[in-house]
Amino acid sequence: MATVMTHFASDINIPVDQVARYAGIKSTDIPSNVATLIDKCTPLISNAAKYKACYLEVPVSISGNVIDFDCFKVESNNLTTLLKGCDKAILVAATIGIEVDMLIKRAEVTSKAEALILNSIAIAGIEKYMFILNDFFKKQYEGYELRPRFSPGYGDVPLQHQTELLNVLDSKRKIGVALNDSLLMTPSKSVTAIIGLGKSGCMHIDIDCELCGKRDCEYRLA
Repeated sequence: MATVMTHFASDINIPVDQVARYAGIKSTDIPSNVATLIDKCTPLISNAAKYKACYLEVPVSISGNVIDFDCFKVESNNLTTLLKGCDKAILVAATIGIEVDMLIKRAEVTSKAEALILNSIAIAGIEKYMFILNDFFKKQYEGYELRPRFSPGYGDVPLQHQTELLNVLDSKRKIGVALNDSLLMTPSKSVTAIIGLGKSGCMHIDIDCELCGKRDCEYRLA
């Protein structure tokens, strides 16, 4: 059974440079009017956000390029490489809540610029939350090294596995995260991840974009 966690928005310090990055602006060259808008919109997101996550530890067994998590199987060369040396993994889903989606939609009617900044703050917020969860898992699983988080839809892992992952976590009931007909998550500012736990092999804890085949991603780090 998945464990549920909640965090206060006041605990999530959203970096301005990351907000600028998601808005398509160089962090070293943020116009004063954009900086003012970020200052205005950040507390709006904080007031609307409800940070929640649920996670479950599962065993990992690899045969060829098939990873068996006991509750479902994934065929993937990328994920096999990433989880080599792992005997268990953490399945996790996290969200900042549906109220943030509603806030952004309302802003789209009145100000496209404000909607863009709100959206960028929300993306930066959920990403910062994932790093906070990552730090929690590192303390929770002392003696293990956490692999980079990997989600369905990355690299050669089909997005369809999102359904299995969220079903296992019972995410709709526990934290309100569900899938629509296009396999996109609702609330939209939600993230799922598979985090390998290993004592040998790759120990790189950062996101490794080289594993992902989406070469045209505007947020690509490498």
